[in-house]
Amino acid sequence: MPSSIRARGQGRRLLAAVVSHAFEVTNVHRLVIGLFPDNLRARRMYEAIGFQAEGISRGSAYFGGEHRDELVMSLLRPEWQAANA
Repeated sequence: MPSSIRARGQGRRLLAAVVSHAFEVTNVHRLVIGLFPDNLRARRMYEAIGFQAEGISRGSAYFGGEHRDELVMSLLRPEWQAANA
């Protein structure tokens, strides 16, 4: 993401809007996102939206010619509803 977007928090607002749209328009119960465990900036953003860490999926991401661990995070409809009541 370009630094001009990160600096203004637009990425967080965009993702929050996508999450809200998913829960408002569909019957989805659970949203899942994966990220590299060392990506603390992304993790903080996802946690601010309401995602919770579930655990590490070992060696599940193939990136740059190597298998890397992936942190799995999720957000359930009841959690989102409680936070947005």
